Amino acid sequence: MPRMPLGPSPADLSSPTHAGWSAAGRGPLLSLAALALLLLAGCEGEQVEHYRVAKEQAAPSQGPVRLLGAVFRRPEETWFFKLSGPVKAVDDQEKAFDDFIRSVRFTGRVADPVKWSVPEGWRKEPPPKFGYAAFRLGAEDAPLTLTVSNLPGEAGGLLFNLNRWRGQIGLPEIDKDRLKDVTREVKVDDGSATLVDMTGPGGKKGDMKPPFAGGGMPPALPAGRLPFTFTKPEGWKEAPPAPLSVLTLKVEQDGPAPVITVTPLAGAAGGLTANVNRWRGQIGLGPISETELEKNLQTIEVAGARAQYLDLVGPGPDARRMLVVIAPHGGRTWFFKMTGPADLAAKQKPAFEAFVKSVRFDRGTGAAE
Repeated sequence: MPRMPLGPSPADLSSPTHAGWSAAGRGPLLSLAALALLLLAGCEGEQVEHYRVAKEQAAPSQGPVRLLGAVFRRPEETWFFKLSGPVKAVDDQEKAFDDFIRSVRFTGRVADPVKWSVPEGWRKEPPPKFGYAAFRLGAEDAPLTLTVSNLPGEAGGLLFNLNRWRGQIGLPEIDKDRLKDVTREVKVDDGSATLVDMTGPGGKKGDMKPPFAGGGMPPALPAGRLPFTFTKPEGWKEAPPAPLSVLTLKVEQDGPAPVITVTPLAGAAGGLTANVNRWRGQIGLGPISETELEKNLQTIEVAGARAQYLDLVGPGPDARRMLVVIAPHGGRTWFFKMTGPADLAAKQKPAFEAFVKSVRFDRGTGAAE
């Protein structure tokens, strides 16, 4: 079986499995096909209903499929690069894929977090909904698509996503003991990437499942209307949804303005302390211990239930302020967050608290469904 020639020398490979992969080892990258997020419509001062986009479906199987991928674990998120299609077509693009992955560099900037060199002949196209980027490559009459996505934290973990992708190309699940047989680590940029390369007989329509589906994860949000309504404060307007968020609002004013997001994540979403320290880092604060965190937590009511409430203010003359409400509901943790310049966020704090208190999930409370 051919090996992926990424990396300048064997010394760059940090996994003992780089010398060869087993026949079962050509495996799908942990692509993050779109989390089912939604757009919403509403008017000022009225209850707002939310609508979800349709779930992505896999194309019918058309023979063996090869999938190349790379997974970059960053301090606060995970990036997924995926290329899949008929074996011969993917084989022809393997060298270009290798060069592309080797060129990836992370900038640390919010607005432009990643850079790369695009291989000759690749055409940039609009990314899938809530994806980061996409490229079309290969033959004009039967092109392939490479997608780039990113999610907070570990995004469900390597094994979970690997098995999800194996199912999409018609392969059975594996356990953690076999991860070493189907992945390898290479040094790229200032860290490492996990490479996955699998070939399967091809999946069937409906096999594609979003991250966090199954395996103890909460059930999918119901199609159509999301299970909550809210009252929009005066002077707030809807904005394009941020990654992972089901709702994004912005304060109407010239110049920098606070941004409000609502994001549901599976289960405990990595734990409170880890999330708080991630948010603190985003506004220039250092980490704190669990004991210190408990001293700073407040409570607020969301849909008839008590939720945790945190108010963070960064340092310096250009300080940023972040208000976060953490509300468990229906097997998920819902994050209501406002971020912006400290002085402007302070003026909008009463409106933010009124917005959160106005939220009503289906059946009127935040109790378990």
